[in-house]
Amino acid sequence: TLLMMLGKVSLSAILFQLYLQKGLNKKGWATVFFSLCYAMCGYQWNYMLSANLMDGVYLLPLVMLMLIRFIKSGRIRGLVLAYVCSFIVQFYQGYIIGLFSFMAFLGILYLRDGSGFLKRNKSMIGKYIWGVVTSVLISMSVLLPVILFYIRSSVGLKTLIEKPNVNIIDSVLNFLFGFYWGRGISAGSGIPFLY
Repeated sequence: TLLMMLGKVSLSAILFQLYLQKGLNKKGWATVFFSLCYAMCGYQWNYMLSANLMDGVYLLPLVMLMLIRFIKSGRIRGLVLAYVCSFIVQFYQGYIIGLFSFMAFLGILYLRDGSGFLKRNKSMIGKYIWGVVTSVLISMSVLLPVILFYIRSSVGLKTLIEKPNVNIIDSVLNFLFGFYWGRGISAGSGIPFLY
């Protein structure tokens, strides 16, 4: 576990360094300093005992780097793969990273093009939305079988055979709402981590 945490902290520093150099075109020793500061931020140390919550720290620079690459070049594949990775690796932080990167996307377009940025960038915004929908569908192709397996095993196979009209939709909604109620983070809740 210590090696995994060390790897995540190191990956945070490396990906933030890449984001500064390739995404923001910053060079010099200051980027190394800020990368180390980012990797050793208080959030990392706070959640050191819950290693899965450290994933968002190294995924955010990756998503932001791919977002800037998409804005500059129009290539969406890297951003889709970064979103898929963030949604699968850490579902809870993945959608928060997605919301933040969407706001950053609109902010970058606004700063670049001014108040008429929506009219000037309709095709880019459409491509972005297509990329997000694609990444959600790809990640759900991995996560949905896990969710359904959990629901079926928690309801119990015997219950499903005896009462085949168990409402699966309610079970899925209760499972997903557990993340918002905070049950998905605590180890003693009976809801397993999916990652």
